[in-house]
Amino acid sequence: MSSYPRSKPYLADEVDAIVAALDGGGSHSATELSRVAGARYGGPGRFREAMRSGLASGRIRRVGRQRYAAGQRPARVPST
Repeated sequence: MSSYPRSKPYLADEVDAIVAALDGGGSHSATELSRVAGARYGGPGRFREAMRSGLASGRIRRVGRQRYAAGQRPARVPST
């Protein structure tokens, strides 16, 4: 089951874009992440909402003042 609200199906893709930008290693500022993830093409507040969701789920972690790095990857459920 997805941890993203059904009323906001875009949120999973936006968190994935931010995490993909962080997967290269190191830390990035929120400004750098918004540019790399294409946040200017989303609606108002969507990047901030995706960042909050990623932080809450542990996929993004704060490593300093306005600095972020990749967090833990979600556990994979073995297929049967």
